[in-house]
Amino acid sequence: MKKNSVLGLALAACLLASCNDHDDNNTDTSNQLPTVDAGTDQNVNQATIVALSGSGADAEGTVSYAWVQTQGTTVVLSDSSAANPSFTAPNVPTSDEFEVLVFELTVMDDQGFTATDSVSVTVSNRLVVSNPPAPGAVFFDG
Repeated sequence: MKKNSVLGLALAACLLASCNDHDDNNTDTSNQLPTVDAGTDQNVNQATIVALSGSGADAEGTVSYAWVQTQGTTVVLSDSSAANPSFTAPNVPTSDEFEVLVFELTVMDDQGFTATDSVSVTVSNRLVVSNPPAPGAVFFDG
């Protein structure tokens, strides 16, 4: 009787092993999420052209871009499906010193997985100096 039990167990183990469809030579094919970067926050003057600087990547293929404005006076993007669209900064009422516009960039990979990041653009009605003079700089009027 012991022989039949051992033989039955060996047969059952053999059948279970053959039912396993896992192949140890296959690599993991699960999708990796895309990466996204909406760029650095900006300080700009009103009525100037502003370039958004987004980027995205996917280890398994290509990505598409979709920009949406989520805060501030509505502006028209040059191409909301481009990585780097531009727009004209709105005029800020004189009663306010600045207005913050927020844009959200969503990157989608070939399999429909997405990643999102946002960027703020502060629009000023006062002159924003990109490269301020060094402390102690002397200016001559003449």
